[in-house]
This record gives sequence, structure tokens and C-alpha cells, in this order.
Amino acid sequence: MIITEEQLKILAYKKYSFSYYPAPTPGNVVIDSWNSNSPIPDSETINSWKNEYVLGEKWNTVRSKRNALLKNCDWTQMPDYNRSNKQAWFNYRQELRDIPQKFSNPDDVIWPNEPNS
Repeated sequence: MIITEEQLKILAYKKYSFSYYPAPTPGNVVIDSWNSNSPIPDSETINSWKNEYVLGEKWNTVRSKRNALLKNCDWTQMPDYNRSNKQAWFNYRQELRDIPQKFSNPDDVIWPNEPNS
């Protein structure tokens, strides 16, 4: 079965197990073996999953940014951080952790402002 590279990413996102190799035509791949109990989905089915894949990738980007922002301010929660704005940093970090529950669409995420150091 020949599919596009984009369809390949969608199948991988759906966690299907398969092997593939590049097709003679650029931008396509050939599924060599299908290692799943489910039948191989046709191109139309794969394409119907595109919106789910795109949304999932957007949420992955949001989570990566959020995790980086949290990591960059871990130091503010150390016991020896004794500045008056420690609670502001705590609240900021909580707002970051709440983003996936607060927003239903990754395009609507409003990032909180980092407190003054």
C-alpha cells in the first residue's frame, strides 16, 4: 500500500504498528508490513483522522512550551528562595499546570505573565 508521508505521520499518531520504506515517487512511502490486529485503513479513513492528528500535534506543542516554562522557574520554589513574590511564582506555575484543563482548544491558550523577579 502506498501512502503519503503525511498519512504516515497520522498512522504513527494513531499508534499503529507497521514497517515502511520510501516509495519511488517523492513524498510517498510503501507500507511493507502491517503489525496490527486491525485491518489496514484505506486512504480515505486515514485522511479523516487528519484533524485529530493536527489537534494532537498542537496540544503537544502547548505541553512542550508549558513544560519548558515550568522548568525555567523551578528555582522559585526552592526552600532557600525567600523573596516576597514566592506566592506569585507559585500561582503562575499553577496557572501553567491548569492550561490543559482550562482550554479546550490549543489555539485559544492565553499564556500567563511571568511574575517580576
